[in-house]
Amino acid sequence: MWILGLTGNIASGKSTVLRLFSKYFSVIDSDQIVKKLYENSKIQKQILQKFGFTSKPKLADLIFSNKTARKQLEQIVHPLVFKEIQKQLQTFRKQKKVFLVVVDVPLLFETKFEKKCTWTLVVASTRKLQIQRLQKQGYSKQEALQRMQAQKKQEWKLNQTDFVVWNTKSKKVLATEVNKWISFFIGLYYVC
Repeated sequence: MWILGLTGNIASGKSTVLRLFSKYFSVIDSDQIVKKLYENSKIQKQILQKFGFTSKPKLADLIFSNKTARKQLEQIVHPLVFKEIQKQLQTFRKQKKVFLVVVDVPLLFETKFEKKCTWTLVVASTRKLQIQRLQKQGYSKQEALQRMQAQKKQEWKLNQTDFVVWNTKSKKVLATEVNKWISFFIGLYYVC
């Protein structure tokens, strides 16, 4: 079974690309895993003890403005996220028809998860488009920039990855680009 590690910076279109891949391949969505973890009372208790609150908007504001707080939250959440990813991968390995699993990991390279992947793919966009997308989600330009600056630079990720999908045009163009990769991986499967 092959594993494609999918990543990209905030507002790059990573979730859209994952949805497109999910039409043909099994997927693991780290954002959904984190969302479920935040609903877990034990996790909420740990977060409350560490930060004094559990409000997701307040946590987001804190972690995007405070590197120490971000690391503390990651220490609570990341081991559980990766445990769940491994559990889901084991389930897929048991299914003989699954030949490729796309795993969406926002901090793929930062957490060294790429070492567990057959290949990696970065969804990339321009800074201007990322800001525009974040503003459409209700963030001010300053908040958008703060969130973007809390992440590794896109260029760093591009230097680490095997493949890149640029999301700088319409959703139709993005779908066409992703479909080329879908065809590539299906073709590769039949060749191997």
